[in-house]
Amino acid sequence: MADNGAIGSAEELEAKGAGVAEPSPAVVASWGSAPGITQSEILDWLQRGGYIRSIIVETEPSDTHKTRYSVFLLTSWRAGYHIMHVNWPARPRLFKDFERLQALLRHDFRYVDTIAVRLPNAGTKKRRSHFRER
Repeated sequence: MADNGAIGSAEELEAKGAGVAEPSPAVVASWGSAPGITQSEILDWLQRGGYIRSIIVETEPSDTHKTRYSVFLLTSWRAGYHIMHVNWPARPRLFKDFERLQALLRHDFRYVDTIAVRLPNAGTKKRRSHFRER
């Protein structure tokens, strides 16, 4: 196929590794507690005057050496954090390249605040010794 700037078919994108990866059970578990939000819905609400309050990017180590990222958004038009997902079939959207993800958040979503990155299932550590469990 000649490179004329077209994106290509879904099969070609999957073959190149540009498709949406299947999520791990940990991401599915975290997704179950957070309702989904699609990119088109985000862009629609941003045009209506909404804004993104906070973003958390959760890293997901995979079986291969590449890390994948899921995105949780706190928006002005919905209460609570929502995981970014693909529309059909509804499943979390995972990103393989952090720089592309950051470009999407900064340019397309016009988000200028801090992007928090955390490991999956990482609890918060208690800072003072008398709060630690013994």
